[in-house]
Amino acid sequence: MRHSCSAVLFSFLLFSTSLNAVPLSVDQKEQVYRAQLDIYRAATHFHLYTLLEGDRQTKEQLDTVVGQLQANPLFTDESEEQETSFKPVLSSYVSLIQSNEIASEGYTSVYTINDMEFAQSELLDMLESHAAGDEKHQALNLALLKSAVQMEKISTRYTRLAAHWNGRTGILPYPEGDTVDVHAQRLTEQLDSLLSRKDLPAELSETLAKVEKKWRFIAPKLMDYQNQTVPYLVSRYSESIVGQLMQAANE
Repeated sequence: MRHSCSAVLFSFLLFSTSLNAVPLSVDQKEQVYRAQLDIYRAATHFHLYTLLEGDRQTKEQLDTVVGQLQANPLFTDESEEQETSFKPVLSSYVSLIQSNEIASEGYTSVYTINDMEFAQSELLDMLESHAAGDEKHQALNLALLKSAVQMEKISTRYTRLAAHWNGRTGILPYPEGDTVDVHAQRLTEQLDSLLSRKDLPAELSETLAKVEKKWRFIAPKLMDYQNQTVPYLVSRYSESIVGQLMQAANE
């Protein structure tokens, strides 16, 4: 009974804290989305590095993304008054994401994968809590960034399955509702929502139409991800879609 009361009290305090939190500015919310994007991008390159058996160019791309992640003002400009610091979890994630031994050992440790994904989840949860708020009337550039994050999240999960499909014993599965097909359906809905916005400039509408065309091409493969394994195709199209969404968000 005591534990139950304590849990209720903790939940109440957590809820109260979130209600009293200072709302983030548009710039700060943008930093959160960019951090999420780079977290997933780093994981995508981690799994591609395994899939390509230690390809040097992929490792260089991974290092570049990690550098971008660490340079995000969200992490570099933490104030001393901030209750929770991202730095310990970020440091752990970066260390693990750079610990893929495929090039030297010929395989990627299952323990490294699980530890990396645990740190990733912890960091993403912290970002979600940091940016919690009403998104019903989200600014256009933030909506574009959100879709870019969703695309990269899908790419990460898909590449993970492809890289470790034959040796995934011991690799923690994603829970029901957190699978590639579910996230693919969510991105379809996000793109539909973007295209139906009344504040969409004509030029951006054309860009999004091109993005949606690419998405419609790879979406069936993602919806049927257990039977269709085309990681290079998905990775290439994902990179293109994310790039176009990011460019649109910056304009």
